[in-house]
Amino acid sequence: MNMKVKNSKEKPKAKVKYYVKTKLHTKDGEKEMKYKQVLAIREPPVKFKEGEEQSENSHIKTWCCIDQGQSAMWATFEKNVYTPAENARATINVDNKKCKLPVTKVCFFI
Repeated sequence: MNMKVKNSKEKPKAKVKYYVKTKLHTKDGEKEMKYKQVLAIREPPVKFKEGEEQSENSHIKTWCCIDQGQSAMWATFEKNVYTPAENARATINVDNKKCKLPVTKVCFFI
């Protein structure tokens, strides 16, 4: 199976947002100043690579113990760094020759 899939429009399942909050109290305790700011935390830049490939081999079991064989999947991306407005394109490959269960669906999302 070989398929090209575009970036999906799914919303992220989780995200972390950090805030910095400050409060300034006066001596008399009557006046208070508050300020809240979103804090952006970025990871170090990733070295650009073209033709990035990731793969996984899995032993497939049913009912926790019945071995159905081995399945392999690998994905090749055009590159490993994208801007927010770009579509991520990938080629997904599945090798299911050594598995007794059929592949019925492949989902890809970022």
